[in-house]
Amino acid sequence: GIRNMDITHDNPNMWDIIAYRVIYKSHPHVGDDWCIYPTYDFTHCVIDSLEDITHSCCTLEFENRRESYYWLLEELGIFKPNVWEYGRLNIKNNVLSKRKLKQLVMEKYVSGWDDPRLLTINGLRRRGFTAEGINKFCDDMGVSRSVVVWAPYERLEGCGRTALNTVSPRRMAVIDPLKVVLTDVKEGEVRMVTCHDYPEGMKDLGVDTASTFQVPLSRVIYIEKADFKAKANTKKYYGLVPGATKRLLHGFNITCTNFDTDAKGEPTTVYCTIDFENKEKIKKGFLHWVSGETTTFTCNLYSKLFTAEYPGEEGKGNKVDYLTQLNPKSLDVRRGAIISKSVAQAMKAGEHYQFERLGFFYVDPSTSKGKLVINRTMELSSGKKK
Repeated sequence: GIRNMDITHDNPNMWDIIAYRVIYKSHPHVGDDWCIYPTYDFTHCVIDSLEDITHSCCTLEFENRRESYYWLLEELGIFKPNVWEYGRLNIKNNVLSKRKLKQLVMEKYVSGWDDPRLLTINGLRRRGFTAEGINKFCDDMGVSRSVVVWAPYERLEGCGRTALNTVSPRRMAVIDPLKVVLTDVKEGEVRMVTCHDYPEGMKDLGVDTASTFQVPLSRVIYIEKADFKAKANTKKYYGLVPGATKRLLHGFNITCTNFDTDAKGEPTTVYCTIDFENKEKIKKGFLHWVSGETTTFTCNLYSKLFTAEYPGEEGKGNKVDYLTQLNPKSLDVRRGAIISKSVAQAMKAGEHYQFERLGFFYVDPSTSKGKLVINRTMELSSGKKK
């Protein structure tokens, strides 16, 4: 039979471990049908053995349980896997603790286990991360015996960006639209502009750069509000200003001649001329745009979930309630974003795109006919302020 454990052993986990516990609470899978549950110490090693696990990897806080793990398997006379302990990987400005994740979900600080701000597999997937990006991050980080390893969120983004670059066809969309009237284009006149799915320079990465699509260019186009200023230091600002000439991506040069404002002085309509021959060479100042028949979509812009790099700490290691450090601006929902209707109609849930000059985006699973929802996975580069 199985020997008793040793109450005098130096390792408390070898004294007399509990095998079962009784809990009178509804279980998420079996409801109230059962109230007796085996403990971690009793089941972990047995399940690993029965499932022929060759290496059982866990974090360092379980290192002192290795002895009881092997003891029980020895007493049962069954296969003993190798047990390896490593440091816990954390990512700054977020949490990976199951207890904290559960609290965020159950108390509705986030929308669910697949909220794109969470670092759960479902959350990362809905944000638009790919398996290749996550695996690259894990490979780059490696493993450590340090108790806690903190990785910058930007490192995860960088790995995700590398993986997405070759699987995200380029498109144009405008998140915060400003109307521009091309005064020398006739009403009803439409030109089709050819765009490439991927830039020519990506051929060396094994990407097919020959595939193209077309978007309409008419008298009215839309650009980002941030790409126009009534007055600006043109040495630092490369957007459109009165009198300046800029280039529409994949298109033509436009020159601002005038603009209208609302009662608050905010620009509402910009008037430009267009040069279909592109006589002036533009080095800086390329604008993405949308024109012709357009449709609106919901664009979810995500930022870091917590304002603190180390949630739960403040200053020099002072402990605080991590919930007080939630970032109130971690989700910015834009319902007035616009995109060419022909481009939108070709999009399907689960697809990746790069919106030029804006970032990498993912078509959300909630997308349906007439309701396009797109999540920003990340910007094109990691800035200091997120």
